Amino acid sequence: MSLIANNNQKPTWKLVVKTLKADKFRTFCILFAICTCTFVMTFLPCFNTLDYLAIYDEFREQEHASFTMLSQENTAALSQDSHFEKTVLEKYGDFGRLNGAYARPVYQQLAGNVSSIHQILKGNFPQDSRDILIDSNLAQKLQADLGDSLTFQEKDGNTQVFQVCGITESASGTSAPCFYVSDSFAQSSSMFTGKDFSLKIWLKPEFLTKGFDKNTSLIRDLALKYGIPKSNLFINYCSIDTNPLGPSMVFIYMLLDLLVLVIGLLVIYSIFCISIMSRIRAFGQMQTLGMTSRQIRRMVNQESSLLCVAGSLGGILPGLLLAGIAARYWSAPHMIGTGLVVLICSYVFIMAFLQKPARTASRITPWEAVNYQEDPFCPVTGKLSCRLLGHMRAKNNRQRMFLSRLSMIVGGIFFLLTATYMSYYHIDSRARSSYFQNADYILSYDSQYLDSSATELVEYQKQDIFNQDFLRSLENFPQVDRVFPIHEEYVNILTKYGTESSNMIAFDKETFALIQPYLKDSQITYEDLVREGSILFNPIYDYETDFSPGNSLTLSYYDGEGYQEKDLPVGAIIDPKFSQDNIELNSSFLVPAPVFEELYPGLNTINQVYIRTEGHTLSPDLEEYLKDFMEDCPLIRMSSFEDYQRELTRQNNLFILLFAGATLIVIIFSVLNLLNATLNKMITQNRELALFEAVGMSRKEIKKMLLYECLYISRMPLIISWITGSLISYLFYIFLVRTLEEAVSYVFPLFPLLLWSAFVLAVPSMITLLCYRHFTKTGLMDRLKRDK
Repeated sequence: MSLIANNNQKPTWKLVVKTLKADKFRTFCILFAICTCTFVMTFLPCFNTLDYLAIYDEFREQEHASFTMLSQENTAALSQDSHFEKTVLEKYGDFGRLNGAYARPVYQQLAGNVSSIHQILKGNFPQDSRDILIDSNLAQKLQADLGDSLTFQEKDGNTQVFQVCGITESASGTSAPCFYVSDSFAQSSSMFTGKDFSLKIWLKPEFLTKGFDKNTSLIRDLALKYGIPKSNLFINYCSIDTNPLGPSMVFIYMLLDLLVLVIGLLVIYSIFCISIMSRIRAFGQMQTLGMTSRQIRRMVNQESSLLCVAGSLGGILPGLLLAGIAARYWSAPHMIGTGLVVLICSYVFIMAFLQKPARTASRITPWEAVNYQEDPFCPVTGKLSCRLLGHMRAKNNRQRMFLSRLSMIVGGIFFLLTATYMSYYHIDSRARSSYFQNADYILSYDSQYLDSSATELVEYQKQDIFNQDFLRSLENFPQVDRVFPIHEEYVNILTKYGTESSNMIAFDKETFALIQPYLKDSQITYEDLVREGSILFNPIYDYETDFSPGNSLTLSYYDGEGYQEKDLPVGAIIDPKFSQDNIELNSSFLVPAPVFEELYPGLNTINQVYIRTEGHTLSPDLEEYLKDFMEDCPLIRMSSFEDYQRELTRQNNLFILLFAGATLIVIIFSVLNLLNATLNKMITQNRELALFEAVGMSRKEIKKMLLYECLYISRMPLIISWITGSLISYLFYIFLVRTLEEAVSYVFPLFPLLLWSAFVLAVPSMITLLCYRHFTKTGLMDRLKRDK
């Protein structure tokens, strides 16, 4: 009679529980592997998603895009477009001092039924011509409150007196404090005369659900539809990317999770196969007692299912909890969704992967179980030795140890990749290969709209912050070796496809000496360029327009008074390598200083100041001076080599942590798999080792035989990991060199190879000897009497 007659499934569940309890080490290995896999599969995507959502919350209410330099027709058409939920026209006035602090007047014309885009903390929007709504940071700095009178001094010395009618949250996108004026004041004041409107737009919710790529394409298509150059379009990528789980991110998460799952499946499959082979006689006895093949297969599947569910929950729940704690953000839909996807995928893959062991167990007949012989020796002639016996045992155990050897190969490849990354990524050289090639501190104007608005940079430069007195004060510091100001403006270049926005940098005769070796026409002189009013073209970007010497290019630019247009002849072509060697002069268009001054008469065109200290050493006095200067002048920002190096170190440590974490997981799985396989092998062959001892082999000789066996088992994985790991590490080195654009010589990873070789040879030997020592604590006669 069947053990499951009348659909009574209790006996199989009892057998499952009894089997799991009987072999606790095997159960622990499988649960640990499943928990580790599902934990990594849950934590990585969940943490990245929650971290993104936490950042996105800061930008959720911001505009999705801004259009600048609009005509009245463009403004009217965009304001009525059906794709937008709301639009706001905005105009910035000239900088000045509000009660002694830098500030900038802003006028906003609200469209439709939009009352305000501001989060007004107290008060209301300006109504009277003298009312202003001030930034909360500015209010705190001025210690101003509702009803206070504030005096605004313009650049030309004129003053205006305003009254605070409201206080709003700080604006993003610029460090300059802002205050908002009424419609009546903006219409009559000279501060806004000749200023361009920028149009801020918010897409309707139904369009935001289409994803980041489609949203950005929609905005670009609308700009093209209304004839707006892309140089006049600024897309707020932070606020428009509402979905952290786009197709590309889902693909990356699935790829990473699949990689982790495959590595874990190799371990789980190996342990299960060993478990099935070690229970062959037990399955034969079950069939003798009346269990059918279908019932045995169901029992093995129930065992797999129980382990899978328990292990998955044990990994998913801590992964979700730790992701929420690390990101400091909680989102029930995303967390539950991630957990369910990981649970279903891990269950389906693991159960599908373990069908072969279940099928093997169900096909074992009682006769095969009775006649089953564990690893019969191959026939041998000649004199036996410890080495020969070890070779024979290794050959017989090849199939049993296949997955263990495969995991050792994968671990070696991951280990060499990590070692390669750590040896080639040098923080100092990486930091010096960017804008800090020849500088330790960089000062620049602080606004994200500098390259999207033709007037923004000029309005900052009108404040004459980087004047000659300030530059001389920097040069007088004893630690300062060089102060290098960059004269730079943003212009529109006419191409055969329309206009393109680009930066344009001025150079003097001293800088021309650096440029001349890179010129394709080395005969041209600085005086020739000045006399002809020529421009140098650096083809670092493809404008699909002929800017060869002899031709001319058309510039459209804002000189502080209005928009101008000018044709400049191209004097020579620069080798693009110049931008890599002198990254502070990275521009497609370089103009002699006298020609640049004619384009921008009376304007201090310095945009950045590069400061180099003696011996590239840190200067606390200089840094303190610059920080004090920025407190008084919030229009600029400072970047230091030390801060940049610290940020690169943080990013590098994150990558090393990911590499090392992946390597550690693979190695742990490899050791776990090896430990389980060795332990099961020693259990099933314990009687055999006792027979060797009974026929006269000493324990020292048996240990020697076991060591030879470990050596032969580890030999092939070691050779394959050497060859494959070295090849992949070299390809990874090529990838790093091309990505980082650094000339780093290749070094063969000899030390990592030796370290991994020692690990591969030592760990299996140690595990085998420890297992043998444990089993030899039992007397020889007791070991000989055992069936296993």
